[in-house]
Amino acid sequence: MDTTDSIKEKGLYPDEKSFLEFCGKNGIFSHYEFGFHECWSADFVLAALPALLALQRFDLARQHLQNLARRQGRTGRMPEWYIGDYPAWFWKKMANTKVSQLKTKASLFPPGNTETLFIIGLHEYARLAEDLDFLAKYKTVLHKAVVFMEKKWFLEGSGLVKSRTSQTPKLLDNILLYRAYCLLGEGQKSYARKAEWLRDNINDRFWCGYYQTAIESKELDLLSSTLAVLFGVAPHDLYESLGEGLSEVEIKLDSPNLGFVILALKKIGGKAEIRAQELFHDWQTATQQKGGLAYMAENALMLFCQKTLEGVFPDDRQGNSGGKKG
Repeated sequence: MDTTDSIKEKGLYPDEKSFLEFCGKNGIFSHYEFGFHECWSADFVLAALPALLALQRFDLARQHLQNLARRQGRTGRMPEWYIGDYPAWFWKKMANTKVSQLKTKASLFPPGNTETLFIIGLHEYARLAEDLDFLAKYKTVLHKAVVFMEKKWFLEGSGLVKSRTSQTPKLLDNILLYRAYCLLGEGQKSYARKAEWLRDNINDRFWCGYYQTAIESKELDLLSSTLAVLFGVAPHDLYESLGEGLSEVEIKLDSPNLGFVILALKKIGGKAEIRAQELFHDWQTATQQKGGLAYMAENALMLFCQKTLEGVFPDDRQGNSGGKKG
């Protein structure tokens, strides 16, 4: 039986309803089985926000960004995570337990880069929702985040940044910073120049036939490789090598990186786009017996993949297309 027909018959499309189950009163939480709702910045910006913008659920995107903004520290530091909604039992447990002991690390993505992620999220929302008033409203919060971000990262002689506690620059840190500078650079040329300079150094130092996690590590960085494509770090002359590498890499269907691989292959195009469609179909088939997904990010990324892979699916998706909402 054709895979697409079997998926359509069983109604296995990722849908808006399943994703919105992770949307609480105070933000989009990462996992709903841990008792209380942890809202992680990386999960929101990298996975939830693209899905919300695709669904035109600008209200939910604004809500989460507002909650992040009001939790900014005096120095400009942004939270890596916060608790969105508190179940009844939470207050009883809090009487004898510190919040740090309750943290369960529900995020699917590496921690850190919190200010960089906030800058990306705020600008992506304002740009795609055409809500420049929101950006202006949080101008001071944004400025403090930028100042803290640039103090946080140590620029070394290679022209790359690293954490002041790290021995070597990491690819993911530099790619996220590049994206932040690109978005900031839409209004200020100085940031655009920083972005261009950083992109050139990333490709000079991290590319060795593939993108490596750290300089001389010789370890493929799958997440960062996909973001290099999606954020415009990778030049087009590397697309063929990247497409072949991402198509051949062994990736589990429950990997949080699967959605990024599909999106990157789609953008590369050609044979890589065909592989993207195959991976998405494989994922759909594998979820037939799986039931609900525990992690928000997986739901969000696959919902976004569904909306990005144009022409792959029939138009009638059993009402699961996620109509526009204000």
